[in-house]
Amino acid sequence: MSHVSRPTAAVLSIALAGMMTMGTFMPVLSAVPASDGRTLEVSYRFQRPTVAQVAVAGVTYDEVSIPDGVSASRPGEPRLPARGAVILLPPDATADMVTVTASGTATLGRGYRLPPMERATPLMEPADAPSPGPVYESHELFPGRLHEVVGIHTCRGYRVLVLRLYPVQYVPSSGELRYHPHLEVTVGLTGHEPPGHHRGTMMDRQVVMQRVDNPSTAGSYPAATGSDNGLLIVTTTGLRQAFTPLREYHDSHGLPADIVTLTTTGSTPEEIRSYIRRAYQEQNIGYVLLGGDSDIVPDRQLWVEGMDENVTHYETYMPADHYYGCLDGPYNGDGDQRWGEPTDGSNGGDVDLMAEVYVGRAPVGSAGEARTFVDKTISYLDMEPSPAHRTITMAGEYMGDHGIASWGANYVEQHVGTCTADGYTTRGIPSGDFTLTRLYDRDWPDDHWSAGDLIGQINQGTHAVDHVGHSSYTYSMRMTPDDLGRLDNAMPCFIYSQGCMAGGYDHPREDCMAEQFTVKTEHGAVAAIMNARYGWFWSGRTDGDSQRYQRQFWDAVFGENITMLGRANQDSKEDNLFLIDRSCMRWTYYGLNLFGDPSVRLRVNNAPSTPITPVGEQDGETRDSYQYTTTSVDVEDDEIFYQWDWDDGTVSEWHGPYPSNVTVNASHSWTSRGTYQVRVRARDGHGMTSDWSEPLRVHMPYTPRFPLLDTLLGWLRLLFRMP
Repeated sequence: MSHVSRPTAAVLSIALAGMMTMGTFMPVLSAVPASDGRTLEVSYRFQRPTVAQVAVAGVTYDEVSIPDGVSASRPGEPRLPARGAVILLPPDATADMVTVTASGTATLGRGYRLPPMERATPLMEPADAPSPGPVYESHELFPGRLHEVVGIHTCRGYRVLVLRLYPVQYVPSSGELRYHPHLEVTVGLTGHEPPGHHRGTMMDRQVVMQRVDNPSTAGSYPAATGSDNGLLIVTTTGLRQAFTPLREYHDSHGLPADIVTLTTTGSTPEEIRSYIRRAYQEQNIGYVLLGGDSDIVPDRQLWVEGMDENVTHYETYMPADHYYGCLDGPYNGDGDQRWGEPTDGSNGGDVDLMAEVYVGRAPVGSAGEARTFVDKTISYLDMEPSPAHRTITMAGEYMGDHGIASWGANYVEQHVGTCTADGYTTRGIPSGDFTLTRLYDRDWPDDHWSAGDLIGQINQGTHAVDHVGHSSYTYSMRMTPDDLGRLDNAMPCFIYSQGCMAGGYDHPREDCMAEQFTVKTEHGAVAAIMNARYGWFWSGRTDGDSQRYQRQFWDAVFGENITMLGRANQDSKEDNLFLIDRSCMRWTYYGLNLFGDPSVRLRVNNAPSTPITPVGEQDGETRDSYQYTTTSVDVEDDEIFYQWDWDDGTVSEWHGPYPSNVTVNASHSWTSRGTYQVRVRARDGHGMTSDWSEPLRVHMPYTPRFPLLDTLLGWLRLLFRMP
């Protein structure tokens, strides 16, 4: 594992044509949209920065921070916090010019000496102490600009502008710190054709509204109805039958699923992506499972570079399955041999990095491996709730002599509870609700934990393994492929690792560890997220590139209630997009692939119990309304929603929320005679859904109605005092 740190510079006001595109979803304190047809204005307010003394390589500095701020300086420059801004543009318009003005300036004082940004150093090299650069002699404000344009991106047909804002300014020579409590962003708008992949479904709109600082603008986009949660399995004719039980399982449990083979999609990455794009538009799919290893369902090799090119330069090609989920624009606009460059998108801009569908891969090489993958996935989904679902193993290794970054334990602990380290906030694993087993070299009494220690935890039924440490193609978490023969766990686990190359499934001679855990054994893991190439960290700090993605993954699961593996992995990437040009953030984005079914929900939260059979009238008359009751229990005491299937072609919306273990009711009337099977299911606020209840048989004999005759008979009864 290695680390690096290099952001880029910006300008005060800049035209956007051809700039880098990306997005971020950092919240802001105030975001008030206003548009007069030519401009869009969004206001941002900032709390007063805090300053604390820190020791860096034995030297005392003053560290300045703001809530959810992140350093965006070059190596050797003063570390100053910046904030992401994500602005939804109106439909049929794009941004032409961006200006940012400050209202009010406050001085924090003089004599502060800010720490310099570290030089990125690979793990295998000695860590160098950061040294101040020439800018520390400057009498000018640093960074001397209020914003940086990152670019325009398209997410599910919604056009998004992304900026970095700099509310804090510094005069290095005098040590003076200033900050602006209010920044006003003004975006000049110009006409533009609407994006081609706008579906306008409710889910699309919800995803975008969660991303941007001015969600009300989403209401100006066309809306549509319909579901967009279907699963598309892409595989070969020879493997189709092996994946069929998985399709059938999803179909029978409420997730529409389909299988398509390469004879239909085409066999090249470009053809497969084009087919997925059409299925996204026409079938409203939300997930894609690539059913095959790289030599069966081809990967798209993307070129990426990282680290500070003025210090140590890294570049490589790597398999990046997000290519099949981010469907806007080209990925090789200049037509050279390097796909995925920051200028390979539309009009020389960045490639698409916001997903339309969520992608996972089953890296199988045979029908037998496909059956193993399918059996484990169904077994995981079908297991009854148990205490094992509330167990997670935290594994942190010794990383080398890098200060606080020496111990993987220091990283892994940031994945537990609410963490505000390194200037941003994430909500990770709630320790009060989970049993956490900590395998930390930092705390190990003798030497370090061993492969046998972790194998024991997996065999005992740990639900997930959260790992920071050294890896290679055939070594991870201190295990080799031979060690997997010692696994006998009945419940397959989930693995997330920052280790280098353990997810390099394109290796020409060896199966990587992600393949070993997910498809080479009937035990091991139901899914894993691992790096295709190097993972990255910084010397002396825990704010490494891989750490940002891993923290945001657990924040997606526990902070945002995104438990679907494919969506949580992509959410961690898009939460970090405003830093895509920093150090090896792009490298890590490209290399983090999901090995598993992307629609699988990580079962850290249990579904409510199957509701009891509905209770109510079983013999009635058509057109009369009848009331039916049921109840369900949620073991976490979450609130519950209910959906009713009346068996006459109508299924209700989700009703609720209601408290757990409370009787609820719903009413319905039938218009045609017949016998109906009334059933109901329950869902909690995290999206975990129960099975359908046992049906209640309801008979509705046809009773014709004659309103005038009924009225006449009523008068006669009154006249003659008939009952």
